[in-house]
Amino acid sequence: MELKLDETNTNLINSSDKPSSDEKYQDLSTLEENLYDRKLRVPLFMINPEGKFYVCWQVIMLFFIMYSALVIPVRIPFENKPHLFFLIFDTIMDFLFAVDILFNFNTAFEDAEANMVTNRK
Repeated sequence: MELKLDETNTNLINSSDKPSSDEKYQDLSTLEENLYDRKLRVPLFMINPEGKFYVCWQVIMLFFIMYSALVIPVRIPFENKPHLFFLIFDTIMDFLFAVDILFNFNTAFEDAEANMVTNRK
């Protein structure tokens, strides 16, 4: 039994909806250009929410929040007089929480159409 492909079958196979490898790479380069353009659109004194600084800052703040949620409730009932280290650390942590509030006021965000909003109004 021998299978033969006629011209119509080969045309159907060749005209599939799958993009070629060149088109895939072109789409990736377009995506990279769009991401680069989005980073350029953030003004000087605004924080880019997709930037490395913002991501690192959020991780640091996450550790401080976990410390506040776990250590402080245990330390309050069992410690009569706090150690100097904890007083200094808690003061620094409170200061960084205040700085985080200021950063959040100056962080760009995306609207429903995926546009980067940098207007402070």
